[in-house]
Amino acid sequence: MNNRLISVKKLATNIVNKYNLNPPVDPVSIIESYGVKIIEGQNQYGIEAYTNLGNSNEIYINTEVTFAPRKKFTLAHELGHIIIPWHNGDIKCNTDTPYNFIGGKRLLDIQELEANIFASELLMPNEWIKQQIPDEDIDLEELIKSIKDKAETSVMACLYALENALPSGHLYYVKKDNTEYWKKFASCRTAIDTIYYNKDENISYLENICERKKSFHISQYDIVHYTLYPCLTSTEIKKIYISCNDNVAELINILSGYQPRKLFPVVNYILKQLDEPYVCILFKNNQLLKKICSHQTSIKIYCSDFYNFINIMDKFYEQYSIIEDGEYKLVVVKESVFYPPDVLFTDPNLLLRRITAEIYIDAHKMLQTINAIVSSANSTNKTANESQLYSILKHRFALDDSFESFYTHPDFDNYLVNKIRSMISKRKNK
Repeated sequence: MNNRLISVKKLATNIVNKYNLNPPVDPVSIIESYGVKIIEGQNQYGIEAYTNLGNSNEIYINTEVTFAPRKKFTLAHELGHIIIPWHNGDIKCNTDTPYNFIGGKRLLDIQELEANIFASELLMPNEWIKQQIPDEDIDLEELIKSIKDKAETSVMACLYALENALPSGHLYYVKKDNTEYWKKFASCRTAIDTIYYNKDENISYLENICERKKSFHISQYDIVHYTLYPCLTSTEIKKIYISCNDNVAELINILSGYQPRKLFPVVNYILKQLDEPYVCILFKNNQLLKKICSHQTSIKIYCSDFYNFINIMDKFYEQYSIIEDGEYKLVVVKESVFYPPDVLFTDPNLLLRRITAEIYIDAHKMLQTINAIVSSANSTNKTANESQLYSILKHRFALDDSFESFYTHPDFDNYLVNKIRSMISKRKNK
């Protein structure tokens, strides 16, 4: 959850603490205590509610909103717009979804999402929700019904509240009757990465790795709930990492109960908890499937075949591990840091012409390609010093087998160091 959403939750929590609230919560009395007027009636926009954040704060709610839990959530949502300090103007609301369709594209409306989270936390405080969740064998359908009845809120309000309270390993998709869009809800440290870019393939993968799956219909919503293998907290991950001698492959095996495919979607989260730079590349049937680590790294992938990639690893890298699980192979690479050697001054452009003429048939084309790569790295990393830029470009050429002859040429380092020094010098003279 990003900082803005955390701040929104804290704003709601402050009100809960201020008024010592426990579900069921009456938002009307809270709204009135802030001197906000509630005006009921039909509106020209044909929407359920809108808020005027001008000189006189006013909430307009459509008289057609008659379902009590829905009305309660809508009022709490509108109060959120008033309480959240960076919301302003006239805000027209649809609490069903925080998305707008503009130019045929579905775009996230962050203010609507924030108001939904505020309303959820106000009506069903996170700590109270956690007290309602059983320690094991969570039946999401029964849990929603129980919370809905106790808090006197809507199903959608419960879904938002549970997303932030459920333990790791709970993922559910929700679709309203007569719509095609499925909204995804994920508890903490759950399915952070999608393994496949294709939706149907990704769902098939989830069904393959889930502990349980349950589909049900409640109120006006179809819901599919996946119970996945849980991922531990940052502190627990670091402790296990130290206990297995900083071996990431062993760490992933231990965390997954030696069923690594169950944790592939959260490998990026796991690596974020470690201080050292690692990259993970996932192959299926020996073909590149995804680079699933989110760490900023110099390592790029230019070959799609597993064996070609391992051949490059064997030549140029010392620290990597392979985790196998059926048709999947996860290659865990500890990123090396390359340091520029001492070289004599030479004209890098003349040297590159000589190198490419020696090793390539189409020397002019390769010279242009290498120049483009080096210039692009310099432009992309404008503040990188000599050592940083050298390491970036060493990774770039080492991991692309089409440049093997160039990378292994005895004058490669001489060219690269002099070229980098030349580019950095030009930066300073601008």
